[in-house]
Amino acid sequence: MDKITIIRWDNQLGPQPIIQYPPEKEFLEKEIFLKIWAKYELQKEKSLIILTTEDKNRNYLSIAQQHESDLYFLVLELEKSNHNQNFDDYFEILASISKNVIELIHSDQFMRALSEGYNQIKSFVKLDSEQNFLNLFRDKIKQRILTILEKGAISKSELIRILSEDFGFSTVNIDLLLTPFIKEGLILKKDIPGIKECLFLVNDLTLFRIPPKIIKSDVGQKDKGIADFSEDLSSKLKEFFINFDCIPEIKDNSLISLIFDEKIYNLLKVLRKKSISVLKTLSILENKQGIFEDLIEKKIIIEKAGRVYLFSDVRFITFIPLFLIKDLKSRYKNLEITSDQYLTHIEVLLNQLNKKKKQIYTII
Repeated sequence: MDKITIIRWDNQLGPQPIIQYPPEKEFLEKEIFLKIWAKYELQKEKSLIILTTEDKNRNYLSIAQQHESDLYFLVLELEKSNHNQNFDDYFEILASISKNVIELIHSDQFMRALSEGYNQIKSFVKLDSEQNFLNLFRDKIKQRILTILEKGAISKSELIRILSEDFGFSTVNIDLLLTPFIKEGLILKKDIPGIKECLFLVNDLTLFRIPPKIIKSDVGQKDKGIADFSEDLSSKLKEFFINFDCIPEIKDNSLISLIFDEKIYNLLKVLRKKSISVLKTLSILENKQGIFEDLIEKKIIIEKAGRVYLFSDVRFITFIPLFLIKDLKSRYKNLEITSDQYLTHIEVLLNQLNKKKKQIYTII
């Protein structure tokens, strides 16, 4: 990501650049603004404007915002490396940030909002699904949103009301909070009769201990001792996971606490690809011998002949929340949701099931 530029459209003078961030960058050429304006005029019903230069070296995404009778455009310039990015993924976060920034354009909070918006988009571009889910679980408000959504269909306005009561907010930037949920396909936002922007959970999220992938090239088929260890490891893994009760770990959030430690998370990422020496392991753990021993005791890693192997991987799993069908029926009977909310949520869950060809979960 290169920069954000904010322009105001003047009906007589055309595009008037207001500011850009980072400030040391050169302003975009006027021709770019004029092309964005032309696209806006042609597709006013589409909120996200996408412009790619003829040489395909640059992409520009823009959102138009009306404020105090003036029309503004927030323009995001993307580098060539992002050319194959699914630009629709940017819609929610750009819409939310542009609205927040433009509304503060005449206040002393404007520059801070612009800087924060830039950093939020920059993080959004870089993070993969696993990192997005980590950030979601780190954020108490987003955790609360997930808990609320796990009860079934809810209007955006009702969600805002609950969050305002729970956290004492006078205002809630709900669109920005919902961005990772939408990007990762956890929720669907849809208008239904009588309710604008109703939210439906279509994929739930949990953290789970799973068997690691044993990499054949890592166990040394030519070394009989290591090959025997590989066979023994497979046997131990089978025995462990057949008898393992995952419910206590899910309830006490111990796995979440585990991977919140950046040292442990980095170690897991390395061990997913290959075994490493004890010395290298301790280096990643910043020489925390206690953490090393704790991971062995908790059956996360195993050590053999000076090398460390992954015994249990810890992964996020998304799954279709079919449990909601029973809960939705109960909520409808208790008049907590409308018939349209009830039937629509069941419909989107079944559509999701058919879309995934009855595969109800995905390992991230």
